[in-house]
Amino acid sequence: KCGSTSMYEYLFEQEFSEAWSACLHKDNTSTCREDVARGPQNIMSSRWQGAFNMVQTKVQQAALMKKAFSFALVRDPKERLISAWKSKVSCNKTFGVDLYDRAHFDEHENRYLGFVPALLRLEGKEDNVTCLPMNAFLRSLRSIHEQGKTKYLDRHFLPQHLGCFYRFPPEKWSKVVAISEPGAFASLARHVESDIKTPPQAHLSLRDVDTSEETEELLNEVTREEYEVLAPYLQQQAS
Repeated sequence: KCGSTSMYEYLFEQEFSEAWSACLHKDNTSTCREDVARGPQNIMSSRWQGAFNMVQTKVQQAALMKKAFSFALVRDPKERLISAWKSKVSCNKTFGVDLYDRAHFDEHENRYLGFVPALLRLEGKEDNVTCLPMNAFLRSLRSIHEQGKTKYLDRHFLPQHLGCFYRFPPEKWSKVVAISEPGAFASLARHVESDIKTPPQAHLSLRDVDTSEETEELLNEVTREEYEVLAPYLQQQAS
C-alpha cells in the first residue's frame, strides 16, 4: 500500500468497523489522544493489533511486489503541496495548522523544532522562523530542489515519485489511482471485501487559498518532475 492518511483511515474502518478517532468517545486515555494525533498511518500503534507485516529486506520487498496486490493512492501534486502548507507551515491559524508541529522551541536542544525550522535548516537558512507564507514556502522548496536535497524532505513535502515510487515506479504497482477519482477505492474495496468505495476525508480545510502569478510559477517549478511521473494517473494534467 502507498497512500495518504485517508487510505489508512479507510483501512482501519474496514478492519475494525470504527473510525480511528473512536477511542476518544470511549476511554479517551492519553494513549488514545496520542494515537489520534499521530494518525492511522502510525501502523505500529497497538490499535492496529499487528495487522501490518513489515517486510524489511529489499529482496523480500521485490518478490512481494511481483505477487501481492499493491495499491497506491496519489494526489494532484499542487493540491497536495498547498494542503501541506496549510496544515504544517502556514501563518494563518484559520487553516487549522498545528501550531506545535509547525514550530516550537525546545529548551533541551536550545533551538526551534518542527516542520518550518527543519525545512529552513535543510535549505541552509536560519531556523528561528515559526511559519512561512505560501510563496516563501515554495521558494524554500525550489532552493532545496536546486541544491539536490529533495530526497531529505519531510514526507509531507517529498514529491510522491521519490516516496512510494522511489524503488518501484507506478507501472510496477497493481493499482495506482488519484484520490480525486470517483470510486477511487474500488479495487481496494474488493480486496478487503467492502462495499465502500470512497475514502474518508482527512485534514480537510475548506478555506480557499488565493494564488498569485508567482505562486503558480513556483508551483509549476517544484512539481514539474512529479507531474511527469504521475500524469497518466491524474485526472488533471500539469498546466
